[in-house]
Amino acid sequence: MNEATARHDAAAAIEVRHLSLRYGAVTVLNDVSFSVAAGSVLGVVGRNGAGKSSLLQCLLGLTVPQGGGSSLHGCSSLALTDVVKARLGYVAQTPELFDWLRVREQIALIGGLYPGWSEARASALCRRFELPDDLRVVKLSAGEKQRLAIVLALAHQPDLLVFDEPSASLDPVSAQAVAHPSSATAGTRRASRHRSTGPARRVDRAGYDAARSDTSRAIAG
Repeated sequence: MNEATARHDAAAAIEVRHLSLRYGAVTVLNDVSFSVAAGSVLGVVGRNGAGKSSLLQCLLGLTVPQGGGSSLHGCSSLALTDVVKARLGYVAQTPELFDWLRVREQIALIGGLYPGWSEARASALCRRFELPDDLRVVKLSAGEKQRLAIVLALAHQPDLLVFDEPSASLDPVSAQAVAHPSSATAGTRRASRHRSTGPARRVDRAGYDAARSDTSRAIAG
């Protein structure tokens, strides 16, 4: 590894190298390679079924690829440490929440898992997203559940945010807040320095060009 490559790798929040994934005879990801530098915003765009969600799940170690690999903050996606996990914020396309809990109880439960959790930030985000904290999760609308998942992803002030269609169930006002998460709570530091979204309205051009997944193949430019 030369000096330039070493500097590049050290600055990368996400590294993907020759990632391949198949479900039976169907190739979902074909030799995908790209990197995301710290401080950048990457949008993964493509048609339904192109492999966007599968790519994000591989990045997070939730799906094991047949070939290649990826890393987050220098740690293999398949062996993420607790320290690295504590620096991540993830919003799935369909949030996995505990229906029997009240919103405030769900927030308190997740908050206890993160050393950097901020009760003040969680409360501010709930107000920003107009979440009724006394309702049980099962009573929430699809959009309210999505907003709750976003609160849970942001309240511990992660270094790396991974959003999978975060605005799919949101109204326009809430979707705008997701596009600018740092504006959701005045007076707090920016919650995210890196975001991976699919699709995204505001992305760094290089990232957009590098990771178009409509052909199930992405190559760093």
